[in-house]
Amino acid sequence: MRVGMLGERGVHHYNIAATSLFLATKAEENCRKTKEIVIAVAKVAQKNANLVIDEQSKEFWRWKDSILLYEETMLELLTFDVVLESPYTHLQSILQQLGMEHDKALRNIAWAFLNDSQMTTLCLRMGPRDIAVAAVYFAARYNGEKIADQGDRPWWVRAGGEESKIAEAVEVVQEFYAENPLGRTDLPLEGSPGGSAGELEATRERG
Repeated sequence: MRVGMLGERGVHHYNIAATSLFLATKAEENCRKTKEIVIAVAKVAQKNANLVIDEQSKEFWRWKDSILLYEETMLELLTFDVVLESPYTHLQSILQQLGMEHDKALRNIAWAFLNDSQMTTLCLRMGPRDIAVAAVYFAARYNGEKIADQGDRPWWVRAGGEESKIAEAVEVVQEFYAENPLGRTDLPLEGSPGGSAGELEATRERG
């Protein structure tokens, strides 16, 4: 379920981001002091990484009060469901299922795909296993590897994937690479695979 705090509640996107970060540190058991989050958020909001934020300043308390206020609102909109399945867990199980858990080159590219997918809306569009299957396809195609069929069943069917979902996932991540909002220089732009049926078939090793 996707609910917009920005449109429906009139909350500024910086406040939403700050509250999301605060909740995420709790959900992932990667706790940070509230003070650290408030100071980091204030620096980003002011677009000044060197800004000195005093704990007694109005700016500090404005952000702290905002985070604590919207925490409850966000939890209600999420129906208090903040524990999500990770595509990384599915990736590990898929590689084991396919007998490719020791293929370091493929695993690293697939892992990078998952990392980059986290900066897109992909996790809102499909489940974690679909994303993991797409990551395996992307890595296999990128490395020019083939994955063995089981009987007449292609590897992605064995892994529980769908052709349409694989194509959609790759398209979303490709858009992220093309737009490159973070200005990175290490994105796999050149020779990066698409998700067409023909390219998917190219990763099959028929029995």
